Amino acid sequence: MRGTDFGQSFFLLSFPGWLCLAGLLGAVWRKSAAASLVEQRWSINWMLSFLIKVSILALLWLIPTGCGMNPAQLATPGRLETIVQLSDIYPVPSIKQAATSNETGNIAHVSDIHFDPFYDPTLLVQLINKEASDWEGIFETSTIKGYGTVGSDSNYNLLKSFLADMAERTEEGRQLDFIVFTGDFLRHDFNQTFKSLAPPKANLDAFIKKDFQFMDYHPHPPR
Repeated sequence: MRGTDFGQSFFLLSFPGWLCLAGLLGAVWRKSAAASLVEQRWSINWMLSFLIKVSILALLWLIPTGCGMNPAQLATPGRLETIVQLSDIYPVPSIKQAATSNETGNIAHVSDIHFDPFYDPTLLVQLINKEASDWEGIFETSTIKGYGTVGSDSNYNLLKSFLADMAERTEEGRQLDFIVFTGDFLRHDFNQTFKSLAPPKANLDAFIKKDFQFMDYHPHPPR
């Protein structure tokens, strides 16, 4: 096709056909513009949503931290707590109103013993398999002597010495009339230490109960 023919054809087609072409181009432009606006709006909404979520997460972390708590522990899914019903071991007696008196006495308040039955890990399997009444004999076989190191929880040697001293102080005519124990009895990180040292199928709850029962079976507890 020659140039003049192309120009004439283009001109001839443009008048009746340009209206249709313009409509087609207009439709395409509207779709493109709408898509652009939707994309822009989606982008803005996504950014706002992201900023809001980040702000909420920051607050959820900062608030417990400001209260002295560990947010990671609060957010741990499926975190289990071991609860031992001590009333099964030590039934609670009925409380009666005491008679009033001006008599005075000497009282010892003992707290935070944190007895550590794991101080000699080589004894743990025996402690798990034996009754609490057998624990004293097992602890006596330990090659670890002394009362432990600074910063450690109470080992058997320290517990034995402490209970014997308290028993002497409560004898008739001595310094103390009675002793009040207010806990804590178990060593720090008791559950985690047991799970890391004990055989896979060992029963944690049963071991905790025996740990408390050992106080009753010990030959030198203050009475």
